[in-house]
Parts: sequence; C-alpha cells; structure tokens
Amino acid sequence: MATGVVQSAVELTSSAASVAKAPSPAGSAEEALLCFVNKKSGGGAGTRVYNSYVELLGAGNVVDLGVLSGNSELDATLAKYAGAPHFGARILACGGDGTGGWLLAAVDRVTHAAQQSAPDTKCSFSLAMMPLGTGNDLSRQFRWGTGFSRRMLSARWVERVRAAQKRPLDRWKVIVWPSKTDPGDQPPPVMTVHTEASHPTKGTIHKAVRRGNSFSGAGEEEHSKADGLEQPTGDPDFFTGTFTNYFSLGSDAKVANAFHVARDANPKAFKSQIGNQIYYARMGATVGGLFGCLPCCCPRTPPRLSADGVQLFVRTAASPPGDVGQAANRVEIPKGVRALAFLGLTNYGGGRNLWGRMPSTQWTKPSICDGVLDIVGFTSPVQMGCVMGCNYFRSAVRIAQGTEVKVEMPNRNFVQIDGEPWVQSSAIIEIICEPDKAQMLQG
Repeated sequence: MATGVVQSAVELTSSAASVAKAPSPAGSAEEALLCFVNKKSGGGAGTRVYNSYVELLGAGNVVDLGVLSGNSELDATLAKYAGAPHFGARILACGGDGTGGWLLAAVDRVTHAAQQSAPDTKCSFSLAMMPLGTGNDLSRQFRWGTGFSRRMLSARWVERVRAAQKRPLDRWKVIVWPSKTDPGDQPPPVMTVHTEASHPTKGTIHKAVRRGNSFSGAGEEEHSKADGLEQPTGDPDFFTGTFTNYFSLGSDAKVANAFHVARDANPKAFKSQIGNQIYYARMGATVGGLFGCLPCCCPRTPPRLSADGVQLFVRTAASPPGDVGQAANRVEIPKGVRALAFLGLTNYGGGRNLWGRMPSTQWTKPSICDGVLDIVGFTSPVQMGCVMGCNYFRSAVRIAQGTEVKVEMPNRNFVQIDGEPWVQSSAIIEIICEPDKAQMLQG
C-alpha cells in the first residue's frame, strides 16, 4: 500500500512538472486556466480532484466552490481575469451540470459587467466540463466523457483542455408568471425572484429580491426603488432562470422532484453515478404512475397535459409579428402526452437523445447554437422508464421546434429547470433565447 502511495505521488509530481514546462498552444498564450471544483460531486472524487489540481496548476488557480458565499464571491474571482492582461480565461468546471450552469451564469454576469464598464474591451471566457455528476449531459455534449476517470488527473488531460476548440452554445431564459400566490410554490435556489411595484412617474418597476445561481445579468435590468412612492401592484412575484440543457413540466419533473426528496433524506445512498441513474429510471415507472406513487412527495399521477388545459404556443419563422401567444402560434399537444421537455442540448438525463436520430423532412436537424428549441413529449410512465433506464425508445414524441415559447398552465404541476424541480401553481411560462451565447470547450 505504501509503495503504491509513493508511486502515485511521484506520478503526480511528474505530471505537474510537465504541465509547467509544456508550451501553450498557438493563440492561447494569454489565456489563464482556472479550475473550479465542487468537492461534493462524484461521491468523494471531488476532494481527490481538488487536491490533484492544486498540485498540477497551483493553489492560486484552483477554487473550491463550497467555500464561496454565493454569487458575489464567484463573480469577484472571475472578475480578476476579465481585464488586462488576461481578458478572459479557460475554465475547467469539475462537477455536474448544476456546477456548469452556475459557472456559465457567473460568466454571463462578469462579461456583461465588463462590457458595461468598458464597451470597447472584449473578454472571453470558455468552459470545459469534468464529469463528476449523475447525468453529465454538458460533458457528454462536448466530448469530455460520461463519468470521472483517473486519466482526468493527468497533465495530458490538462493540455487537452488548454488546446480545445471553442464552440458556441445557446442560453435560454425562462420567465414564470404565477397567476396566483401559493405558499407551497418554492422555486429552487437557481431561480431569481422578482417583485413588482407601480410608480406614479416611472410606471411599473421591479427589483430582484433574491438572485438565484442561474441569474445571468445580461438583459436583467433592475429598477431600484428610490423615493418610497411605490405601491405593490397586487401581482405575485415572478421568477426567472437561465438554462442550457432543458426546461420541462409534467411527469418527468415529478420524477426529478421525487429523486431530490429521496436524495435529500438520505444523501449517503446517492453517491454512485450508475446507482443514481438506475434509481432515477425506476422512479420513472413507479412515480409516474405505473406501479403506484410515492405518497410522501407525489400525491397523484400527473394528468395528460391537454386534458389539464395546458396550452402551448411556439414562434417559428412563419409566425406573424407580435406576441408569441397568438392563436396562429398555438401548437396542439398530443392527447396522451404527460410531460413537455424543451431541449437546448441533444443530450438529456444522462445521454438520452429524446429527439431521436430518425431522418425527417418535417423537422430541421437539432443544433445547440441556432436559437431554436426542440420540444418533445412523454406519453406514459413506461416510455419514460424505458428512455431513462436503457434508452430503449429511439425518441420521445416530437411536437415542435421554435425560437420562442409560451405555455399557459392553468393548474398546479411539477416543473424543472436543468434538473432543479419544484411544484408550481397556475402560471404563464415564457422561454426566450438569451442574446449572448456561451463559449464551450470541446474535447
């Protein structure tokens, strides 16, 4: 055992030396490489990754996300690289999709702030994913792997990140306008909560009363309350969030909610990536209603969305100008559909391709950077369980593709954004493409 430990230490020291001596690839001499590690990810692998990268890159270039107090410290860390001499950096995000989403939102905020303070200065941050989560869809999408392995702690892997090509990625903004206030509606920490008021001269003003981890900053103009003359509008607070992977509502969000409840109750039982996927697939059948529900978190089977009064509006190239919610943009939801998923990536739930690979003249080929969402539906718990468990079905139900979406949800239902679920009362939900794309690194 002692011999193995000494050998590993020698290998790590050798790797660190080779990173220090290796020349930077052409065009990247000015780019710093920062490593952000979620130590809680990977069932203990996160701590190992952190310690290894401190040796490889130096303590000043490795950040433990667990010690940062919210967005402010994360933004301050990235802001050090937004100006001269760096004007950006390459980021290695060691964690799951949630970690990647948090860092992408921070990049949005820091880049936006830099452009506001110095319009002629351009900074460029790009991000690579080390897969330490359960699904790792961002990592899969950009060819960094499906799960953690020891080779990711090598100098060769670091140089692969340094030399990787940059690829654009769409970012999508979700706005949830509740029709009424319900104490049971608790959007997850990734969502930003806004409140509105009426001002005698300024009209309707709003302020973010809680900034979530997916708060991007760009396009989030905040009007502060300056003179105390504001009066509440009487409307409920509204929520916003930004996603790259997907937004969904219905039975799949219900499964995600049940998974989160079970994991929060017994986190030690959810440290295996494969075990988590198997557990998630089993819930796809049981929680979805095939073998009964879990009464602790799922009181009933999600209804068929069309029967529940859910209406879907999608803007396409053929849509008339004006509000997306016009009758001309209405898309019929197939009668059997119990869940809608709005896909930003071609990977979902651990590499599942919900759109499918079958050729079709009716649809365009899905892309992650064309400003178009791919919208699919699940019709039954059996279909969801098979797709999530073994990717048996080649695709879900293809419903629409569009550049902007509006959903009218008249009754309470489960929703989720990039795997973060909650229960939402009746609401209007809008999805629009953010003006700036993320820059990802492709392995």
